[in-house]
Amino acid sequence: MQLHTVFQPIVHLHTNEVIGFEALLRSSVAPVQLFKQAEKKGVLSRLDQYARYLALQSYQRPEKLFINCHPLALEQGISIDVHRYSHITPEQIVLEITEQNFFNVGKVRAQVHEFRELGMKLALDDFGHGFTNLSLIEFLEPDYLKLDKIMLRNIHNNKGYQLLNGIRKLAEEVGITIIAEGIETRQQRDIVRSCGIGLGQGWYYGQPATLPVLT
Repeated sequence: MQLHTVFQPIVHLHTNEVIGFEALLRSSVAPVQLFKQAEKKGVLSRLDQYARYLALQSYQRPEKLFINCHPLALEQGISIDVHRYSHITPEQIVLEITEQNFFNVGKVRAQVHEFRELGMKLALDDFGHGFTNLSLIEFLEPDYLKLDKIMLRNIHNNKGYQLLNGIRKLAEEVGITIIAEGIETRQQRDIVRSCGIGLGQGWYYGQPATLPVLT
């Protein structure tokens, strides 16, 4: 099975400046199914590690690189040898952890602390999907909060807008930067922007694709 990495831009909603890219693993099998199969076979950590290796190896840009870490793999312990990749600095790397999985927060927090000591940042992904656990914000102290695309489905009505605005205010109070995922239309961008959210990601700004190497 051929595995490769594609990248989706993360954009400043007011200036259209690309501030980073999220690395996404692709193959002939859908990513969710791929990781489920790996978990059943007991090789999830290996797949998770290889996905990060592919992303770091192929990324040669000055913007931030957002790379996913599966919570179960993070529990078992992962490694990122930053000295192996001379074309990227630890300060460019943002580790993404999905919030919808249950995991040992203590172990994950210890791992995250090690990477922070190297200069990396942390993003809590899929916030708002399923049963959101607000205590994860307190325990993991993420630098970024990525709102799941489901949060944008009802932003056209007053309740949906107020909810989004409330999350933005909460994040600001604790020093977290929000990234709204799933922006697909100009109208969605305008509403998200009017809430005071500065960063966004979605098909409106670009689909996941191979990046050209800068020369």
